[in-house]
Amino acid sequence: MGNALVVAEYKNGNLKKASRAAFTFAKQYAQKHGGAFHILVIGHGIDGVVEQARRFGAEKIWVADHEGLGPYLAETWAQAVADVAKQADAELVAATASAMSKDLMPRVAVKLGAGMASDIMGETDTGYFLRPVWAGNAVVEAEIKTPVKVVTVRGTEFEPAAEQDAAGDVQKVDVNIDFGSLKKRFVRFDEVKSERPELTEASIIVSGGRGTKGDEGFKLIEQLADLLGAAVGATR
Repeated sequence: MGNALVVAEYKNGNLKKASRAAFTFAKQYAQKHGGAFHILVIGHGIDGVVEQARRFGAEKIWVADHEGLGPYLAETWAQAVADVAKQADAELVAATASAMSKDLMPRVAVKLGAGMASDIMGETDTGYFLRPVWAGNAVVEAEIKTPVKVVTVRGTEFEPAAEQDAAGDVQKVDVNIDFGSLKKRFVRFDEVKSERPELTEASIIVSGGRGTKGDEGFKLIEQLADLLGAAVGATR
């Protein structure tokens, strides 16, 4: 069975729009491969996020709720994802392409002995994953030959999943993690406050590069972005 499991990403108690786009891809994958679509929510005190996740058509919502999982750490979350992926009999383990998933999902792939494709844009009829290369100037078809496949999904390539009346079943799980043996701990998260949308979720992006000739020129980029309600990007 081609079960698809998505690791939900959320902020301030709300599911991210980009995660809902990953839900859309995972549902398509599960339907194509004769499996079920599942969602995994990790953290502590996450009942509100779980209730949100139930409204997007998943057959089951897996919940790993533990005080040691509250602040994100790749080491603990990767183990939780790998454990649940096995319990869910997941063929596809996915997350939205983000800074967090770039840190998390390669570790998950190692724990599952799985091949991985990053920033995917879709799947071909023959089962290859489409992903951009050369700064988006070309698209390749990547084949993952392992039984379990790990991917991160480009959020802007799919419509965010729509809410549904039906609510998925909730399955709480115990995590097999020795929190006392961890060699890393969460200290704090310093966030830069901004009214602009996140780059990975923005409908409009205003981008600048060397042609702006430094800080003063780039301020024009920022001003235009604010007028349009856009995110700010930059070339390499």
